Amino acid sequence: LDVYGSEKEFVNAFFEFHSKVKSPERVLYKYGLPLKGGLRYGLNDEADIHPLNTKVSNGKTYFDLSYKGKDLDEFCCTMPGFHNLENAVGAIGMALLYGIDQEKIRKALPRFKGIKRRFELVNESPDVVIIDDYAHHPKEIQAVLSSLQEWYPNREITAVFQPHLFSRTKDQRKGFIESLDSADRVILLDIYPAREVPMPGITSKIILDGLSKNKGICISIDQLPATLRDRKPELVVLMGAGDIDSSIPEILKMLK
Repeated sequence: LDVYGSEKEFVNAFFEFHSKVKSPERVLYKYGLPLKGGLRYGLNDEADIHPLNTKVSNGKTYFDLSYKGKDLDEFCCTMPGFHNLENAVGAIGMALLYGIDQEKIRKALPRFKGIKRRFELVNESPDVVIIDDYAHHPKEIQAVLSSLQEWYPNREITAVFQPHLFSRTKDQRKGFIESLDSADRVILLDIYPAREVPMPGITSKIILDGLSKNKGICISIDQLPATLRDRKPELVVLMGAGDIDSSIPEILKMLK
């Protein structure tokens, strides 16, 4: 909102960008967006490009693909999470649209191991799994936690969240509460101010106060390694766009 001023102008920016593409049939966009022309990709069966016969095994997602009404067999995505599956569907769609051979796509996709701070697997052992993710918006947090529940159904999830910006914490408070409440336990760090100055009454506690009773705590980032050591978590996911990932070396050292 500090850039576009309103939701309407934000949405209009996408329409404006879309209108500048000379060949609309070359445009791919996520199913559900209010655009016309091009190809829609997504997990919904009504999308022009969507997965079929999806199954998860040993941290990998195997699926077939429906591409413009044609069924293509046997793709594998090694990145966990339905959001990563959806990203893979879009990437395959773009590659096919530009004439990349199917076999090249099938060989290349499993080799992609993701990027730093996007569902990044920091540690995986019988004792504890640690995931690091840049998620700093309620929808991103929801996507990460729902994917973790699918991939690690037998592990209790401890979500560590560092809110980013005082204004976002204030504006998105309800969304943060709803998304974080799906975790088993929640640890909230101090708000990362970035470009902002503190706002009276806006701290991580306004999120904590809305969570289920006894679900969460508020601590400073320097307390995090020792807190995790004492709590002995089964699965930790670190989320935020600030400097939360700077604590990872000390967390690994403390847990060992």
